[in-house]
Amino acid sequence: MLASLAAFALLLLAHIAWSIRAALRMPAPTKRRARADERPRFAEEAHALAQQGRYLEASQRLQLASLELLLEGGTIELGRHESNRTLRARLADSRLPGELRAALTRALDELQARWFREHRADRGLYERWRELHARLRDGEGAA
Repeated sequence: MLASLAAFALLLLAHIAWSIRAALRMPAPTKRRARADERPRFAEEAHALAQQGRYLEASQRLQLASLELLLEGGTIELGRHESNRTLRARLADSRLPGELRAALTRALDELQARWFREHRADRGLYERWRELHARLRDGEGAA
């Protein structure tokens, strides 16, 4: 019985060693970067929503498009789990021109109020986000 247990233990160790070697021979997984055509197209979605009269949702998409520009340009750093309060702090610490920082903060505050409290559509809010997105896209917010 002792010999059987010893043989079983050796087989088990041999199997573990074989599994580890097989795993080490496999190439390491690589992080696949999203291709440009796979990424969300927030600005295009915003335009389509605005044409349907859904200005609140369109404003939110332009906010996301603007954040994407700020993040990709290295102007700010922000994790998915971080709140609008953190976003405001990062904007305040950024190298954006003062007027642009203030306009972004005002637009964030207004969108947050409309989205969470009033849930009221407003073409003016959409137009403000459209202007801010255009300014960031055209390089005004470059780091």
